[in-house]
Amino acid sequence: MTKCGLGMLLADVAKLADSTRFAMDSEGYTFLSGAARLLAVASELYGSRLVDAATGMLRDGDVDTPLARLLIGVVLRAADSRQRRFENQLAAREAGWKTLMAGGLDAARRSMLTDVSAAVLAEKMTEPTRLMDALERATLSSRADVVITALRASERIGTPRSLGLCLSVSEHARNPMVRTRALLSSARLSLLDRGVQEEFVTKSADRQLATAVRLNCFEAALIGGGHRDLPGIVEALEDSDPASPGLVNAALDSRIAAAVPAIEKQIGRLSIDTLPDATLRRCARNMSLKHEIWSHARDLSTANAHVLFEAASVRGLVVHRNSPWSAAWIGHAGIMISENTVLHCTTERDPHAVGQDSFEDWRAGYECWGYRRDATHNVDLEKAISRALEIASWRTEYDGTHNNQKGEWFKGWMCGPEYWEADCVGFTEHCYEYAGGNPTPDEFETGAGWPLTPREQRDHMELVREC
Repeated sequence: MTKCGLGMLLADVAKLADSTRFAMDSEGYTFLSGAARLLAVASELYGSRLVDAATGMLRDGDVDTPLARLLIGVVLRAADSRQRRFENQLAAREAGWKTLMAGGLDAARRSMLTDVSAAVLAEKMTEPTRLMDALERATLSSRADVVITALRASERIGTPRSLGLCLSVSEHARNPMVRTRALLSSARLSLLDRGVQEEFVTKSADRQLATAVRLNCFEAALIGGGHRDLPGIVEALEDSDPASPGLVNAALDSRIAAAVPAIEKQIGRLSIDTLPDATLRRCARNMSLKHEIWSHARDLSTANAHVLFEAASVRGLVVHRNSPWSAAWIGHAGIMISENTVLHCTTERDPHAVGQDSFEDWRAGYECWGYRRDATHNVDLEKAISRALEIASWRTEYDGTHNNQKGEWFKGWMCGPEYWEADCVGFTEHCYEYAGGNPTPDEFETGAGWPLTPREQRDHMELVREC
């Protein structure tokens, strides 16, 4: 295909988005599915040649629409980045590195990750000026989802300008979720500037700052690649007051051996009997904790799982509803783990995107589309719930670009903690497939069917009960 052909295809995308931006057609769809399918075709046909064209659309178009988020995803598929180089080197050394992370990594493999990370960090990269211009403009969007997606894209590109952009947003953003995302992205880029690493530790110990900001800085300091060289982080963690499950999770995820006594102190302040199940599961996997904490966490986590498996009419079923961006994103999906509790993957709470909420809070006035089952397969619902709870105990992030809907492991090129990335409908699809199901036919998940939407999943499942 010619360059002219690429231009015409992207013009069709822009025209489709402009003419049907928030208008529903007879089936209740918006431009999203059509635009996404055209962009998927463009990605297949043009590969890296799509980067400049999509960047131009992002830089010159309206960043206050869902199309901006789609364009960022398309660019990330093809653009050169430190994250991509890091993963390519890992794949060359260890083909199954992503699946290995689910079960933990031994010392040899962790050493390999550190070596590859250092090599990629030392590589000279050409600053993608036009792309960074476009992402910087996207961070000015009125939509938090677009801003957060732009920050994550900037993080994966991994240049000094990326760090500057993320730091700037972390200082000026009014939305606390955007600010948290900017801090986390800055932490993963902190090896580019030693002073930034030290700044996170200083802020986390500053009792004059708001508690939420301090906890965000703790998280950033703990996951920053250079934290092992910062002697103040363990002391700051030990002296932190108040404690929180989020802080304990961050410390457990950091795997800093010297921090174990401080983690135990935080757990003592909180009382292990009151910790969320996700934190208990993290403790149960960490045998470096005191035996009484480790064993008690394991017993409580097992007991909680048993309670959840008690009979309930909607337990294990997938539930769908619309969302704040219903006209554009075609809904939201979750899995019922009890009669009144839903577990779901959602935006704006990274790095713990998968978590549970009461059904009342999950619904919160939105239109509910009912509880559904996979009528064509014999799904083990207890296994689906168990898998959902297991994922909730990992470090998870929401895939705003919908590139890895059903879950992919990532390891930052600066050798920060690994994390699992998915979106809401991909998470429910993954759990059901893990338990023997296939709620949405494969043709709706790949190729021309990208991205899979909650509405498509809903329409291929059998209604069991109205909400």
